[in-house]
Amino acid sequence: MCLRKDAMIVRPRILWRRGGGGVLWACLAVAVGVTLTVVLAACGGPTPSPVPTPTATPTPVPTVRVQCIPWYDAPDHIGETTCVEGRVFKVRIANAPRFAFFLFDPSFTSIDYCCGKFYAWVRSEDWCEYFTDCRITHELDGVCAHVFGTVEKEMGRIRIVVTDRSQIEIIDCATCQNPQACIDPWAVPTPVGDRGTVLLIIAPSGFNDDVYAKVRAAFGAARYTVVVASRSLDPATGDYGLLEVQPDLALADVDVADYDAVVFVGGRGATVYWDDPQAHRIARQAVEQGKVVAAVTTAPVILARAGVLEGRRATVYDPAVHCPALEAGGAICTGERVQRDGRIVTARLEQAAEQFAETVVEALEGP
Repeated sequence: MCLRKDAMIVRPRILWRRGGGGVLWACLAVAVGVTLTVVLAACGGPTPSPVPTPTATPTPVPTVRVQCIPWYDAPDHIGETTCVEGRVFKVRIANAPRFAFFLFDPSFTSIDYCCGKFYAWVRSEDWCEYFTDCRITHELDGVCAHVFGTVEKEMGRIRIVVTDRSQIEIIDCATCQNPQACIDPWAVPTPVGDRGTVLLIIAPSGFNDDVYAKVRAAFGAARYTVVVASRSLDPATGDYGLLEVQPDLALADVDVADYDAVVFVGGRGATVYWDDPQAHRIARQAVEQGKVVAAVTTAPVILARAGVLEGRRATVYDPAVHCPALEAGGAICTGERVQRDGRIVTARLEQAAEQFAETVVEALEGP
């Protein structure tokens, strides 16, 4: 039966009462409301508007390319959420808890887990979320990457903490927005040194990574060609596991006449040359030919045992322990940070590597 247009329609109310009966009243009220709506529609009353079906809001597709900053500019953007771009110099891994440090700065100044102007701390319980082989390997050394997140400063170090797969992206180095940030520091062609050639002698294992990186960069910046020699042509590994260097030649093949300076890089592994005949030959010939001869941290002991420090002022790592070795070779052990005596330069600490390299360049260019 249809209701007249002037009939009073009593709108149902939802009645809530304590106890289970409240639910029954609520259901009954809803049922009556639905019945009245159907009757109105059958009697020519207004048809209610259909309720729209909710749809998901489409994710906007970005039309502007994200602008990334080079890794070496990260210290100027602390507190900002941004994209940092660069070539990964080294990946260091820890397994419990599972995380890794992506180091971007080859001129690091610390031997701690992470160092330099910027690093990414990648944290994950499952590497499968990040890389298909489920673990980070040295194959990632040298790749180029984008790191997204907030740049922060923690214990003096600049970093982005990566906790989500979307925060890190391995990219083609050729597509870098900041090409300078993606240059491979060890793949740069050997420059034609218009100011001379320096021979760096490193141990087959355990040479000081920090010293090697800094003095090599300093000699290159001063326009000297750098040649690396070791006991053999096998790849040499750094003391801190951060570097693997391919020597250019073996010590036995070194012709001292080809070089303007001979520099012995220290580190725990340098002790292998303390009594090495080839290392002693090179040191003696270099002094006899008037070349600049230099050694840093533990390496000055090589010079002392080669007999080239007689009557010379020199310094060495941990003077209390190693000065006797220098004095046994006739040297005057000063314990200074960097010591120059004519064309012989020695340094005590790895932290003095840059000053050491500058002093070697001064000796090359002056009396």
